[in-house]
Amino acid sequence: YTEPETDPEYRKFEVGQEIYTPNHKRLAPPLSDENPYAGFLYASGIQYYEHLDYRTQFGIKAGIVGPHAYGKTIQNGVHRMLGQREPAGWDYQLKDEPILNLMHKREWVNFDIGFLGYELNSVSSIENNLGNQLTNFVSVNGFKLGKNVPRYDFSKARNAYYLFSNIA
Repeated sequence: YTEPETDPEYRKFEVGQEIYTPNHKRLAPPLSDENPYAGFLYASGIQYYEHLDYRTQFGIKAGIVGPHAYGKTIQNGVHRMLGQREPAGWDYQLKDEPILNLMHKREWVNFDIGFLGYELNSVSSIENNLGNQLTNFVSVNGFKLGKNVPRYDFSKARNAYYLFSNIA
């Protein structure tokens, strides 16, 4: 990670796991109109290009969904550790499938002003995702109010604290 204030190009790398379960965790098999059991294990990288009034991102996410994402192992381990019952339907989880997604996002600053000793900013964005995990087009407008508000999310924090709202 390099700081945008010294380098307008910087990167973010991430390794993550997401776990999905249906609402009725005691039913096996799960109801057909609910989310299936699934673990998603992935690595991603995003390249940022930050300019005075806009930022562009290009990203890639690759991973696996299914038993080899170890969602059942992690979730049941946490449930055992907390003394809770384990969900009943992990035997019905999605089968192993490789995942590949591409992302492009463009953000721009609508305004960035001081307001009664606080900072208020608004940033809009459009984002495209294409792949077998997620394919969509999203437009978002967001507002942040606080101290040391970063121009964009995931920018240098500078000990920031703020309230935010996004409208998609």
